[in-house]
Amino acid sequence: EEKFYDDIMNIASDIYSKELITVKGAFEYVKNSKRKLFIGSNSFKSRILDGLEKVQLKQFFDEDQVFSFDMVQKPKPYPDIYLKVLHKNNLKKEETVIIEDSSVGVKAGVAAGIKVIGLIAGGHWHEDRSEEELINSGAFTVIKEFKYLDSILGTM
Repeated sequence: EEKFYDDIMNIASDIYSKELITVKGAFEYVKNSKRKLFIGSNSFKSRILDGLEKVQLKQFFDEDQVFSFDMVQKPKPYPDIYLKVLHKNNLKKEETVIIEDSSVGVKAGVAAGIKVIGLIAGGHWHEDRSEEELINSGAFTVIKEFKYLDSILGTM
């Protein structure tokens, strides 16, 4: 059983390291953003940092801006990771917005009491997968590309 788990994790890591790319508009958004940006992920911190380096985004994130599931007691869909980001950075819930691409992540953000925008730009959002999944999980709106993000944030 442990060998099976290790084999699956090695396969996933191999795919991740070879095939990881940013979604359309993400690099430009992060590069040009004047906002405080943080990452809250259900992945290991080392894997997140490796991924940021692979897609050339590491230059925009200090390690203390990256929060991983192993830094909290309970991973998403529990709100712990987002509550930790708020607490560690003295952020106010009402001034914070979470961008999420999974229903588990949306549920975590909503449980933390933070507005969540769903993003369906990733490769796992194939044309037969409905954005209603994120709306039904509590996202207040859904965008298909990063280029729409500032106009949505400007209305808040």
